[in-house]
Amino acid sequence: MNICHEGPSFTPDFSPSVLPFSHMNEDYQPELEVIMRLANDRKVLSGASIDEDAKLHVLCIASSGETALSILSREEVAHVDAVDLHPWQAHMSELRRTALLHLSRDDQLRLFAMDPSIPRRGDEEHRKELYRSIRAHLPQETREKWDERIDKEIAFGLGHTGQSEIINHDIQEALSMANFDPLHHADPSSLARDSDFLECFKKVYCYDNFRKRFANLHINTQAMEEMIHRHLEVLSRTNLHENYFFHYYYTNYHIDKEIGLPLYLQEQAQEKIKLLGASSDRLTIHIGDVTKVAPQLFADRNKLYDVIAISNILDWIPESSAPEFVEVFYPLLSEGGMLIVRHETKPKSYFAALAKRTSFHFDPDFNKHLFSKERSLLIRDTVAFIKRTEPAVPLVTSNQLE
Repeated sequence: MNICHEGPSFTPDFSPSVLPFSHMNEDYQPELEVIMRLANDRKVLSGASIDEDAKLHVLCIASSGETALSILSREEVAHVDAVDLHPWQAHMSELRRTALLHLSRDDQLRLFAMDPSIPRRGDEEHRKELYRSIRAHLPQETREKWDERIDKEIAFGLGHTGQSEIINHDIQEALSMANFDPLHHADPSSLARDSDFLECFKKVYCYDNFRKRFANLHINTQAMEEMIHRHLEVLSRTNLHENYFFHYYYTNYHIDKEIGLPLYLQEQAQEKIKLLGASSDRLTIHIGDVTKVAPQLFADRNKLYDVIAISNILDWIPESSAPEFVEVFYPLLSEGGMLIVRHETKPKSYFAALAKRTSFHFDPDFNKHLFSKERSLLIRDTVAFIKRTEPAVPLVTSNQLE
């Protein structure tokens, strides 16, 4: 059976939450794939030793912090800048970082109400005590913000309070009432052809429900329909039960084993991150528009990035403005550096066509390989735009390196 359907109790009385997202909708594996390839090209690893000067500099969207923290598990990475336009996403990332540095892995799961063995309801005081135990280590502005929300998002369970997470719970409740259990269905792919199953999504992915759930609605009905299609397509993938996005989406929690956790929450990765460092000298979190923050960081440091990952921002940018938006990042990348972009709602041909209108190189074979690493339920395409001013050399995937 599914772990925890709590019905309307998953709608906080303070809804909509200050958090747009409690969890990343994008998989960190494409970022790690690009980092591995570039590290090999730059010979960051020389035998058993690390060339400190060749280590990589990465910029990503902060969102809720899982990708930035997971990237820190790679010793080939010198520094990560995590940028988000929404202040609360930066504060969420700071809270995750601080929890990692000062709590056990199990207590981190408990703070965010993501331990499947501990019911969310009834554990409010314990979550508040865990927060109080680390609040002194938070930056002052972040501490003041979360202090204001201790009886709201923190008490309720941060892992369940993002506006997008409430939508997830709406889906889970609709499926539960219709007696659907995708996680334990003998053939999940057959659900995509079940009209009653599809109707559950249509009831939730509609304009009226999104307007109720989101403080600021920036999505149209066509995009909502595309998001439904993403979920249905995922059901035909292999190894679904090794996909922590799939398990979380249909149960509310992370699966109770390492493979079902984001990388940064896995025990070995946590130890590696703490060993390599996760304080501000290795991860800096910024609030602001990435198209303004990234150029300013480059101007201040005179240091090029090797990887820039901008999530699915292009879903919300008009096609006519997309080339200009992408071009902002070209001068900020080192030779051979990569801009990782995703989308949820565009045609599969969108990025190849966009690349032709920019200075970037587009490698279809490498991008097909890159998208194969993306496990997210919502992302329709993930590619890397490559800065290449010198003659092309064949791209090598991690599988070839092995």
